[in-house]
Amino acid sequence: MERNPKFKYVIWIAAAIYLIYLAVEIFQDGVLGGQMKGGMLAVGWICSVGFLAIGVFFGAYSVRAMIRISKEEKAEAEEEEKQNAADEKQKEISDRAENGEKSTSEEPDGSDSKD
Repeated sequence: MERNPKFKYVIWIAAAIYLIYLAVEIFQDGVLGGQMKGGMLAVGWICSVGFLAIGVFFGAYSVRAMIRISKEEKAEAEEEEKQNAADEKQKEISDRAENGEKSTSEEPDGSDSKD
């Protein structure tokens, strides 16, 4: 069973979104809403900034990793397509050689050589 390499990053993006949401909620309700006083206010600020920073970092890292994986997959698919085309051409040439036919590269170009 082959695992999807992007799945891990999708989970990380979901966690990043949750951390950003949590940071905003703590800031709105606790810090701006007046529910936190004194020492708890400092903890609210620290948690809001920390969760926001971690969420943004994991989100950006995961998106970049998914883009990199997509580019690698695209490059592999193009390379495989080129290899398949080369294999088909080689098979065609070998089939013609077995049947005694001339290669298409040896066909005349249609120009007159008589003067």
